[in-house]
Amino acid sequence: MDTIQQFDYSVNLLRSLLWQYEEAANLRALIQAKQDWYDENQRDFWQNWFDNVFNLETANDFGLNVWSIILGQTIYINRAADTSKVTWGFGTYHANFTRGNFGSTTGTTYQLPTEVARIVLRLRYFKMTSSGTVPET
Repeated sequence: MDTIQQFDYSVNLLRSLLWQYEEAANLRALIQAKQDWYDENQRDFWQNWFDNVFNLETANDFGLNVWSIILGQTIYINRAADTSKVTWGFGTYHANFTRGNFGSTTGTTYQLPTEVARIVLRLRYFKMTSSGTVPET
């Protein structure tokens, strides 16, 4: 993944100012304000998108969830409900104070820690993009 081309996300809007209007202070101020907005929002958005989503080595939890969907590799572990323990409550339906019982009938879901999920997804990516031959590894 180190072969991804570096991209410059910056935009110079002042270059679009025609030479006839270079001395127009109000127009120049408007374009400079737009340039400042682009610098703060547009350029930083794409840089953050690359770091937090696109790059598997630095992706945050949201980015790892996106990669999980793309690669078809789950980063959650589902634990079934423990049927050996009796769930209890009050009355005929074993209800607690909010009309449910005190036990879980659906089980529990755990998300892999960020670093572990990153390794799992990188291994899945490597598996999908390589043939596994000795010269390739």
